[in-house]
Amino acid sequence: MKRLIASGLMLLSALGTSEAQQRETDTGSHVTVPYRARITDAANVTAADRGRMVMQMFASCVLDRSSRQVAVALAESTESDQAAGLIKLANSDCLDSGEIRFQQIFLRGAIFTELYRRREAGRAGQPALVGYDLTQAAGATGKSQVYWWLMDLADCVVAKDRAAAKRFVVAPVVGAEESAALTNLTPSLGPCVTADQKIGLNRAVIKGALAEVLYRGAKPSIAAERKN
Repeated sequence: MKRLIASGLMLLSALGTSEAQQRETDTGSHVTVPYRARITDAANVTAADRGRMVMQMFASCVLDRSSRQVAVALAESTESDQAAGLIKLANSDCLDSGEIRFQQIFLRGAIFTELYRRREAGRAGQPALVGYDLTQAAGATGKSQVYWWLMDLADCVVAKDRAAAKRFVVAPVVGAEESAALTNLTPSLGPCVTADQKIGLNRAVIKGALAEVLYRGAKPSIAAERKN
């Protein structure tokens, strides 16, 4: 049984890997089947890290199955409309088995992480998106306010050390490479956190925001303002 709920915190459960692999290999053709999200059974992986790993696999599958629709959703003029469009694409076709629960911010971040990785790897077909405009944060409330807090934070970090931000985003989810990249990023991260940014930061949230900033880039006027 597969079930997907786009609300609440990230909670996951699934069947074993062997059954999942069997489902994807028994296609009887040479057509590539998008890799569906599944949970690792490694004993040394925390529940939080399992969640991040599955969310990244899920986002990759959504892009493989619905790349054109993802581009359309991200072309919407407001963050809330973009989020609504992405949630509509998050269906159980990309979940091998079990259940996944998540806030939309996790899906958005995972999709931008995958988009940036693919572009950096030279894969064609990634959508061209307009630069973000931090002036849109004025008057934002609720989830939109949280989104713009994160974008402002990520914009600041990328301006301080773009190379470190890139290394963290492209590093595989979970593992020594990601941990080392985060350690290298920390000196630039701390000064960019402001007193009014009332949101808990974790690796998934930071990586997703940085990926969006790196992928989209700021509008020219915003980028010039950061340099001055």
